[in-house]
Amino acid sequence: MMKESDLKYLNHLHYVLEETVENLEYVKNAKKEFIKEQELSWTRKGSRTDGNLRFKNYIEKNPDSESAKRLKDFEKRQRHLVKEIDRQKNYIDDFSSKKQLS
Repeated sequence: MMKESDLKYLNHLHYVLEETVENLEYVKNAKKEFIKEQELSWTRKGSRTDGNLRFKNYIEKNPDSESAKRLKDFEKRQRHLVKEIDRQKNYIDDFSSKKQLS
């Protein structure tokens, strides 16, 4: 049987998980917008797919450029948030199963 304090703590854990998921969505959207901006700046009177190819080539040739670093930062942040979400879900499951048994 869970106590009231356990329920409040479980509620807090779910709130933290929800905030982390929202943060992940924000990072995904920011990355999409950044890529879209870069594609548009690399179009040069061509289509957006041409801009995408030029941007990819630029990133491959200049891995130390500001754009490449920013893109890597987005990807690193996404990986971190996914790991954090998995960790939080496991913690919630463990906590609730331990409290159900006792």
